[in-house]
Amino acid sequence: MCFNSARIHNASDRNMLEALVPYILHGDYELGLSTQLFLQLSYPEEIPRSEMHPVTGVDRPVIYPDVNRIGSLCFLNGVDKIVLRLVCLRSFTFLLAYWPLGRKYAGQMELAGRLMQRRPHTVLLEPGQGNITLVCDGMGAWESFKASQGHDMMFDADE
Repeated sequence: MCFNSARIHNASDRNMLEALVPYILHGDYELGLSTQLFLQLSYPEEIPRSEMHPVTGVDRPVIYPDVNRIGSLCFLNGVDKIVLRLVCLRSFTFLLAYWPLGRKYAGQMELAGRLMQRRPHTVLLEPGQGNITLVCDGMGAWESFKASQGHDMMFDADE
């Protein structure tokens, strides 16, 4: 999904995602080491009528999330800028981090630590992990969506 979205929109991270095609199609182990996948859970929220578009014609409460979306955010670590792909499938938010080959593993663990510090119930998914338990950390799906529309989602490693 991330790769196709980057291609469709000619995104700035398209080349990095294109480098992952052997991993996407064939599970290339070495390229797999250059990716991380995180998962978060948000709770459904009713969209306040005051925040709905005036011509919706809806006369009942609308519960969000009712759509899926793809976007990106940036992690700034000194001079390094790491782009993460964001995939929201209803209440599930996946964050895909991908690193240039040869990137130090310590950078990946630093990103994981920062993400999980900001959202303690974020789970780093790993191959062969089996079942996981997700906990919603109090992030509502509608509030999360509104926040992502109003500004660039960037955070500094020092925060």
